Amino acid sequence: MNEKNRLILVIDDDSALLAVIQRLLKSAGFEVLVAVDPIEGVRLFKDRWRAVDLVLIDFLMPIMRGDEVLERLQCLRPEVRALMMSSCNREMISSVLKRGFRGYIQKPFTRQELLEQVGEAIKSAVEPGQTPDTSARTALA
Repeated sequence: MNEKNRLILVIDDDSALLAVIQRLLKSAGFEVLVAVDPIEGVRLFKDRWRAVDLVLIDFLMPIMRGDEVLERLQCLRPEVRALMMSSCNREMISSVLKRGFRGYIQKPFTRQELLEQVGEAIKSAVEPGQTPDTSARTALA
């Protein structure tokens, strides 16, 4: 995968984790935008919606949950690619994935897990509401 010129928006209320994710993605060659709260994340997406290749969204945040953030992003661009990040239980994960997430990254995760899920989500042709790709299903098992 050619990461050059791929733009990823990361939305997470944990500023320390946000900085780590940003550093990991940049070291892999991605351009990265970060937002420490959902409102800022939606604003950044609204400003750059044509350029954003993928959005990583924490599920449990103050103000609104990750699935609510995704709904707002889908109003701007229905085919937006998004991965959910969380330490939620499996029942919650499977119901949320059906709302349009391309996959799930279980916290805590390794650099390799992050980059594999990001790569799969970017090249994924799965339409929102359908079953995610094989690697995302594996992460749910």
